[in-house]
Parts: sequence; C-alpha cells; structure tokens
Amino acid sequence: MILEGIVTTIAPTGAINIAPMGPRVDAAMRRFLLRPFNTSTTYHNLRAHGEGVLHVTDDVMLLARTALGQLEPLPALIPARIIRGWVLPDACRFYEFRVVSIDDREERVSIEVEVVHQETLRDFFGFNRAKHAVLE
Repeated sequence: MILEGIVTTIAPTGAINIAPMGPRVDAAMRRFLLRPFNTSTTYHNLRAHGEGVLHVTDDVMLLARTALGQLEPLPALIPARIIRGWVLPDACRFYEFRVVSIDDREERVSIEVEVVHQETLRDFFGFNRAKHAVLE
C-alpha cells in the first residue's frame, strides 16, 4: 500500500527539508520504502544523515505547499524524540526512522527504512480542523 505523507530530513548544514512522499508501507509500519528521485533534497539528506520523520497529516494545504516547494515560512516544528530530526506537531501521526539500505542505481532511488519511534498526536479528520475552523 502507498501512504501519502510528508517527510522531514536534515541537510549536513542543518537545514530542514520538508517534502511530500508516498512510501510503500505494510500494515505493521515497522519498515517502509521511500522512492525519491536521485536529484531530490530528500535523497541527498538521507544519504548524508540517514534519519528522518514521516508524517501522516490531514492538512491538505501543507501537502500542496510542500509539493510546490512553497514553505516560507516553515511550519511549526518540534525536535524528534529519538532521532536527530524534526516533527510537524500539527500532524496526525509521525514515524521517526533510520535508513537500512539505499539502492541508487536508478533515477528513482529505493531507500528502505526502519521505524524507531512512532506517535499519534491526534485523530485524522480528513482536513485540519484547527486550521479550517472557519468552515464550520
């Protein structure tokens, strides 16, 4: 199954990258497969640092902004619990992970990761109620 979400990674300079990502996952969510392009910042950051956070969110505007690369200013972030990384506190759930293997022989890189920590922050409503309360 493919789960659409947002991945945060850290560059060697400490810069935070936030990107949409649709990893291949199984029901247990202990490991999953990321497939970024070999030119992407996510790939370069995971190759250099080897840790990141996958977020499940119902904030469609944040997903759209990450897809368009329009994240100025950055959304709220808090430090990850186990890895050196960043969590979007408005997400529904997050999965901190470490890279297990990278196969970068093709344009679409295969990055297998292992989940080292996961948390549920709030229920999934289908849209972010806090940001869209005016609609009610």
